[in-house]
Amino acid sequence: MTDFIVSITEPAHLDGITWARDAHNVEAEQLRGEAPEYRPDMPFIETDDGYVQWVMERAAASYAQQQALAPLMPPPPEAA
Repeated sequence: MTDFIVSITEPAHLDGITWARDAHNVEAEQLRGEAPEYRPDMPFIETDDGYVQWVMERAAASYAQQQALAPLMPPPPEAA
């Protein structure tokens, strides 16, 4: 495991993270109400640092999946 430390100091960026977390939580609550089973891929996230962690985990999982599929993908077209 590798630990990363991320510093975000730009107020507009911090506001954007808070806004994105709030929007995520609204969607998570809607999904909980619509689905009888809880969706573990849409947890309620209480803090901005928890939201950044969740986003990074999803990005890492997506990247790992893309890497696993890479041998199955056709090669990119040659540059003209």
